[in-house]
Amino acid sequence: DIHFTTEFVGDQMIPAIERPILTTDGTLLYGDTGSSTNIYTLDGELLSSTPHPGGSGGNRRSVGLILNESKLFVPSGSYVYAYDVSDSKAPDLLWQVETRTSSLVSGMSVDNSGDVYLSHSSEDYETNLYRLDGLTGEVVWSGDTYDPRMIKPSFAESVHVFGNQLFVDALYNVLAYDLETGEKLWVSDGLVCGEAEWEFADGLVFANNALYRNCAGGAAVLAVNATSGESS
Repeated sequence: DIHFTTEFVGDQMIPAIERPILTTDGTLLYGDTGSSTNIYTLDGELLSSTPHPGGSGGNRRSVGLILNESKLFVPSGSYVYAYDVSDSKAPDLLWQVETRTSSLVSGMSVDNSGDVYLSHSSEDYETNLYRLDGLTGEVVWSGDTYDPRMIKPSFAESVHVFGNQLFVDALYNVLAYDLETGEKLWVSDGLVCGEAEWEFADGLVFANNALYRNCAGGAAVLAVNATSGESS
């Protein structure tokens, strides 16, 4: 059975299935079930289901699907699947990548060239970063978020491409990397909102060379200088 929530896009109510995403023309809906990529009408009718070759992934709801021109990127468990959706009703699998086993894709972003950036987090608090070629799925560079300046090891909650940098939200710190090389540029000062551990809102916002993030249910807003990593 497929269950729906009262989630609206404009005046249209749509099903909430693993962070669904509308097709480019806004007439259909892509959703991930953890074991397949599905296509629905806006009324919730299932049109097609494409099983994930890697099996059931148990996707985390914090990681949404990304539609980039004619490509759909689907994170699911430890895998990422790339589909050609030139025909929105017939996704064609381009590649699948499992960059790290026994871990979950905890963040995903796409740059202007169509390359994909991933964070993989495991239960031992280790997080690896990858840049994948958007056409082939090949690894362009890889790295990790370990740094002795961090308050404590933590999952990378999300990754964001702004300009020529990749920013990683790691709960207690923000880290910046060069998009082209994967070089770590800086680690922010410790970001702690009282005792609000594990309660930071998902995502970063970039404006005026600063990164903004809510924490503790929006009780505070933290600003981080995007050039230096200093917080204010």
